[in-house]
Amino acid sequence: MGTEAALDTTRIALGRSATTLDYFADAAWTDRLPVVVQARLVQSFENSHRLAAVSATATLFRVDAVLTTELHHFEASYDGVGAPHWRIEIAVKLIHQPDRKLVAERIFTGEAPAARNDMASIVDAADEDWRGVARQIVDWAADNLSRVPR
Repeated sequence: MGTEAALDTTRIALGRSATTLDYFADAAWTDRLPVVVQARLVQSFENSHRLAAVSATATLFRVDAVLTTELHHFEASYDGVGAPHWRIEIAVKLIHQPDRKLVAERIFTGEAPAARNDMASIVDAADEDWRGVARQIVDWAADNLSRVPR
């Protein structure tokens, strides 16, 4: 998983403007954000039951396709009034194996408002936003896998 350098951390990001990124004090993900997102994306694929097998790492099995991701945004953003909204942006590519031909690519985005300006509400907004983006990625990938030669 490719990730913007500022997001490759356990710290929870906070955008106060289009050009700055800070972090919430005393708040952290359970692991580095790319690791958390990858694990949750694999879980989303497994829960969908739309694919025969899913793995986060290279396996001994023959694979038809690889899904690559690049995390561009995964942060709370303030517009200056009230509670923040959560923002996610992930670029995804579906690549045929073993010839490494691009099957499809797309940028997935999502936003979800936090109910209140407190950490629990902000993390709840992140979870809500993530579920929507993950569902879009799973549906898109499953639909595009029909274009992958076997």
